[in-house]
Formats: sequence, structure tokens, C-alpha cells
Amino acid sequence: MLYVVNLFGDGVRYWMCNPASPTWEPLHSFKKKHKLRWDQLLFDLSLLNELGFAHWSELATSPEQTGFVLSQNNRIELKKGGRFLEKFRADELYNNRTLFPRFQTDVLQSEHFIEKPLFLFQLETGLIAKYTFEATDFRLDELRFGLTKPLANEEDLLLTEISYAGLILLKVKEDTVVRGLRIIE
Repeated sequence: MLYVVNLFGDGVRYWMCNPASPTWEPLHSFKKKHKLRWDQLLFDLSLLNELGFAHWSELATSPEQTGFVLSQNNRIELKKGGRFLEKFRADELYNNRTLFPRFQTDVLQSEHFIEKPLFLFQLETGLIAKYTFEATDFRLDELRFGLTKPLANEEDLLLTEISYAGLILLKVKEDTVVRGLRIIE
């Protein structure tokens, strides 16, 4: 039987960059010469184009990452075919610290090894992710939610991975609207 996990609400798409790399030298010069902030330079695609880049993602040290914000306004739906099995708030994944938790969660290690990284965040709203998987005898305790803290000095965790029966689920759909852009140094 086909099962579906939908993540609705707010999420982020982010890129980690290393501003100390040689690729960034023309950006540093241009920024200093025109007295710009990083957000004014990196999120202006015409300026980036002048410097030989089509998009800020070209400056990232690793592929883009996505995360689902664990807030009480965001919701997760689990369906079997077209029928709801579970519907719950995203913050229940982390705030549910009981002796026998309802959901299986793992806090995953972040893979950021740059000494002074620069993070480019794109804030999004909508269907952040849709995952599908096949199972003959579904068990909720086989569904695991991987949480990651992208910024070492921040407390916020993001839902970045879902697995079932030990297999990581691949995102099959997303439908979002970009609400804003942010840089964190």
C-alpha cells in the first residue's frame, strides 16, 4: 500500500558558503569598493552576474539543504492512500520528551566544517515536502524523523530527513512560495 507524508507550513532552503575561499575574492573587493552588505550583493542577481555568477548557490561549499521548521503552526500529515492516519503539529516531534515517545526522532550531526561559514537562507511557505513509500504492514515506530541544527550557536532544530524501516525517503514534490532571504555570518 502507498503511504504519503506531507509537510505543510514554513521551511528553509539554505546554502553554506566559505567567504575565505579564493572564489570569493572578487566579491570581497566589489563589496568593499561599493560599501555593500552581503545581502545587498549576494541577493542581487544582476550584480552577481556582473561578477561572473548566475546564482548565489554557485558560491556554496555543499549542495543546498532544506529543513522544515518545528513550530506549532506547521503540520505533518501521514496518509494511507487518500485516508488520514495521523495529523500532528511539527513541534510535537521535539517537544514530546516522554518516557515512551509517540514519534521516533534522531538529532543528526551537522556536516559544517568551515571555521567561519556564511549561511544563505531562503524562507519558504507551503508544501515544504511530500514523501511517499510502500509498506504492506505499516508501523508508526518504523517511521523516523531526523532533526538537524544547521547553526552551531542556535537552538532551533529543523526536520531534514525522514526514513521508514531504515531507508531514507526521497522528496517527491514541493510547492512553496519564497517569503524572504537572510544571511547569517
